[in-house]
Amino acid sequence: MVKGEETEWKRVNKELVPETHHVVTGLQTGAEYKFRVAAVNHVGRGEDKEIPEPAQADLLEGVPYFFRVSAENQHGIGEAFELTEPVIATAEPSAPKRMDILDTTDSSVSLGWLKPEHDGGSRIQQYVIEAKAKGTDKWMVVGNTKNLTYVVEKLNKGDEYDFRVKAKNESGYSIPKETLAPVLVKEPHIEPAADLSEIANQLITCRSGNTFTIDVPIIGRPAPKVTWKLEEMRLKSSDRVSIKVTKDRTSISVKESMRGDGGKYYLTLENVAGTRTFTIEVNVTARPSPPTGPIEISSITSESCVINWQPPEDDGGTDITNYIVEKRESGSTAWQLINSSVKRTSLHVSHLTKYMQYTFRVSAENRFGVSNEPCAETEPVERIGKQTPETAFRQDNSLMISRQRSKTICLRAGGSLRLFVNVTGRPAPAITWSKPGVVLQNRGFVEVTNTSTTLIIDKVHRYDAGKYTLMAENSAGKQEVNILVKVYGKFMILSETKGDFQKLISLSH
Repeated sequence: MVKGEETEWKRVNKELVPETHHVVTGLQTGAEYKFRVAAVNHVGRGEDKEIPEPAQADLLEGVPYFFRVSAENQHGIGEAFELTEPVIATAEPSAPKRMDILDTTDSSVSLGWLKPEHDGGSRIQQYVIEAKAKGTDKWMVVGNTKNLTYVVEKLNKGDEYDFRVKAKNESGYSIPKETLAPVLVKEPHIEPAADLSEIANQLITCRSGNTFTIDVPIIGRPAPKVTWKLEEMRLKSSDRVSIKVTKDRTSISVKESMRGDGGKYYLTLENVAGTRTFTIEVNVTARPSPPTGPIEISSITSESCVINWQPPEDDGGTDITNYIVEKRESGSTAWQLINSSVKRTSLHVSHLTKYMQYTFRVSAENRFGVSNEPCAETEPVERIGKQTPETAFRQDNSLMISRQRSKTICLRAGGSLRLFVNVTGRPAPAITWSKPGVVLQNRGFVEVTNTSTTLIIDKVHRYDAGKYTLMAENSAGKQEVNILVKVYGKFMILSETKGDFQKLISLSH
C-alpha cells in the first residue's frame, strides 16, 4: 500500500493471507491509496499486481452510515431505496498488545495482555486463547474471555507450551499475539519472606485490657506454612487469640490483653525453598506491681527514721514515675500521706511523735496509675527516743538484743510474770528462753514477733523464782540477756516502762 503521492510501499498484512480478499484498516478518510498484491508459494514471491486506479477511503470505521440504492435506464434514474437502519463501517481489530506470563504452577499458566490499539470500528466481543505444545505445529483453543487475563489449567507438569491470543469483534478475529518463548509448566520455588516495614521498630505497644493485632504481608512459592509463637509457646486460635493466614498475609489478634501477653512474638514461614523466622515485640502496659518488700527501717531518732524498699518486680511496661509513702498511727485505721512524689527507693520521715507507734506502706506509680496494692506494711514501729547502742533495726547480717542485763523483777505469788524484750536481726534470729532445771515450754507461753519476744507465766509461785535467760542467735552472732525473778507472799503491783523493756514489776513492802 502507498498513500497519495508517496513512493514507499508498506505491507498491510503481518501474516500471509490464504484468501483472495483482505480488509485494510486504519486508513485516513478522504485520502487516496494504491494497492498491490503478490502471490507467495514455497518457491518464493511472484510478481506484484497493482490496482489500475487509486482508491479513496470514504468511510470512517465505527461511524454509522445510511445507504440508499437507485436503478437507472435510458429514461433516467428511478426512485431510491433507503435502508431503515444505519450501518457501521467496521473491520477486524488489530492484534492485542503484549502477551505476558503472569504466573505458573505445576498444572497451570496465568496469561495477561493489553487491549488492541484499534478495535476495527466495533467493540471487542471476546479474546480467544490458544496453546501449542512445544515441538508441535497444532494450535488448540483452550479458552475465551472478555477480560485481559486468563488462567490455562490442566496442563502437564514439566511440559513447555506456546500461547497466543486473538481479539474478536463483529467483523472477525485479529492477528494473534504470541508469547515470546515457550513457557515451562512448573511451580516456581521462592524463599518465604515477611514485610515488617509497617511495624515501626518491630514494636507494638498496647494498654492492658485492649486488643492488639500483628498484621504482616508475606510471600513465598509454594505458599509457606505459617507458625506463630510467643517466646517458646506455640500459639493457636482460641477465645482470645485469632490467627489468620491468606496467600499474601498473616495476622494474629489478642483480645483483652494482659501483661502476660507481652513479649517476643516469632513468625516462622516455611516452604521447600527455605525457612525464615521474624520477630515482633509486644509491650502490654499496665499499672506497676507493688514495691518489693519488706520495708526496712533505719536511722531512728525521737522524731524521725529512714525507710527503705525495693522497686516493683513488674514496672507495668514503662518507667516508674514516683513512689507514694504513707503512715498510720497506732490505734488508728486512717492512713496519712507522707510524700507522693518520691523518686528514690528510700525516704527520711520526720515530724514523728515520740513514743508513738507507726506503721508505714509504699505504693509505686507509673503513667498508667498506682499499683493495685501497696508494699507489705511494716510491723508497728515504736518511737523510743534517741537511738542508742542498745537499740537498732534490721540490717543485713545483724543481730541486736536489748542489753539491760541482770535485771531483777519482784512480784507477788499468784500473779502473772511477763518478760518482754526487743530483739531484731537479719536473718531472723532463733529465740530461746531457759531457766535451770525447768522446761519453760511446759510451764509458760513464749511469743515471738519480728522485733520482740515475750515470756508469760500465769499464777506464779515461789518455785518460779530464779534466773531466766534469753538467747538470740543468727549468722551474725549470738547474744543473751539474764533476768532475775523474785516471788514474795504479799506485794503491791506497780508498772514501769524503761528503755527497751515493757514489764510488770512487783515491789514488796
